[in-house]
Amino acid sequence: MTAQRWSDDLGSVADEAGRLLESLRRAGQDAAEQRATEQQAAETTEPSDGPSTSAPDVDADTSPRPIGRSSDTGGSDGGTGEAPFSCDDPVCQWCPVCRASAFVRRLSPETLSGLSELAGFAATVLGDLASARERERDRTRRDPEDEAFRE
Repeated sequence: MTAQRWSDDLGSVADEAGRLLESLRRAGQDAAEQRATEQQAAETTEPSDGPSTSAPDVDADTSPRPIGRSSDTGGSDGGTGEAPFSCDDPVCQWCPVCRASAFVRRLSPETLSGLSELAGFAATVLGDLASARERERDRTRRDPEDEAFRE
């Protein structure tokens, strides 16, 4: 980072979104390369003189996992020992989207459930408030003399 102040290094929303997407693309590319390397290593350790007679490893999980550094601590690994997602890009330390995303990843499922209920309640209240204001605005447009009389 070459800027003297952190605010000099931040761009517009479009710039920050572009940086975030580039960061995610690089993280995905790194993960794909790592998986390919692991697969090649696994294939070279197996005998190549025919199909394997051993049972497949049922415990082997081939689902995508978050990318992270082993030194990361966030407690969000669910006891699996996997490191939480972490972007090494310095921009992600400033970008509010990245910071919010990192914060949400550290929350427990119970907390996320409570926050989603709260967000639903807030959306309902704001919708009701908007409807009430719209009705009030429509009423004042229909009866401007009644409004002048009240003042």
